[in-house]
Amino acid sequence: MENLIRRRLVENEELVKILAKFGEEPAVFYQKSPEDIQWQKQNQYPKIIFAIDKFANAERGTYGALSFEIICSETSASPEEIEFLIRSALEGIFFTPTAGETFSAKWRDTSLMQEQISDKENLIFGALVNFDIYEYPAIKTSDPDAIAALNEYALNWYEKFFVIGESELPPFLEPTRERPAIYFSRKFFRSRRQRNSDVQIDGTIQVHLFAPSLKDRIEWLTEFFYSLLLDGEVTLLDGSPMFVQELRQDFSADEISGQISIDVTFGVLRKPNYAHILIGTNFSSLGERNFHSKNFVSADKNETADNFETAESIAVAEKNRKFHENLSRQNSAMTSENSNRKLWTLRRKIADGNEFGAEKRNFKPDLGEEIENVHNRRNYSGDEKIVRDEIHKCTGGSRIKKF
Repeated sequence: MENLIRRRLVENEELVKILAKFGEEPAVFYQKSPEDIQWQKQNQYPKIIFAIDKFANAERGTYGALSFEIICSETSASPEEIEFLIRSALEGIFFTPTAGETFSAKWRDTSLMQEQISDKENLIFGALVNFDIYEYPAIKTSDPDAIAALNEYALNWYEKFFVIGESELPPFLEPTRERPAIYFSRKFFRSRRQRNSDVQIDGTIQVHLFAPSLKDRIEWLTEFFYSLLLDGEVTLLDGSPMFVQELRQDFSADEISGQISIDVTFGVLRKPNYAHILIGTNFSSLGERNFHSKNFVSADKNETADNFETAESIAVAEKNRKFHENLSRQNSAMTSENSNRKLWTLRRKIADGNEFGAEKRNFKPDLGEEIENVHNRRNYSGDEKIVRDEIHKCTGGSRIKKF
């Protein structure tokens, strides 16, 4: 932070022309000026000494105070002239270090001073210039992220904004009338309603717009205000809508506190329970269903439809297919076994002569063998009506009791 501030000052040609030189460098020092003996009888006025104090801030992470001590002599430039150049170099500028958050310095106050060091030395004039430092952290949260959605909305809004926290910024950014800077901050969020599919969240987001003049800020804010009002919603990064419930524009607020308040409502979708992909169907009796539920091999619970075509998923699908083929064969075997049991029971009843009443004249001694041949010939699949029709033909039309 201090390196960027000093670099900004020493790159100001007007300021460098006024300041004294320490060696080959302009007389701009952080926290402490060199001792008088180190100047080697060089003129050491005017010079600038600056310091930074940082404080924790719940909203922005870091809040700071930046102070400049301007020291001049009777024969050098005046403190007021240097104070104006310092303010011009720092105010309205966003500083973005290589590692760290973007910050800005806002002028707070200036106080003048003068001091007589000794009878032999000139009268010392000076000024103390104070700035407040504000950070603009790029906070990324889990999806759905309301701030990320508004950042994306502002980036695509005619591509007119530098979006702080989203756009790639140079070390020194000065917003202009043609391209201002914008920043979104959270004021609060609260859960409103619990539903089966999602949880509804209400929140308020502050819009901070930075432009060179008050007139420029009001024009841009009004245009952005109407755009949000007419759209009515902003698309979150997961594709769901974030509805704009209310907009409030405060013309008395500055860019630090936020000029527009946006009341929004959006939903956090509940994660659906994973459902295995349907590979095949099987309609069977209760006992067979129990057998199926005990032996069915399912895919991994973490699989989704998107990665189903992976080698592991294909292997699981092939395993399930083979299982269903085996199950079908077992069902056929069980059905065939039941059919054979019924046929042998019928043969025994026919042999006893109990199945045909008065139609015994049509009875055939080898009827049981013929019935079995019918069963084998038809490859019985479980349909009793087919078997009974064939038996009816074999018995010459005699009535057969239901078995």
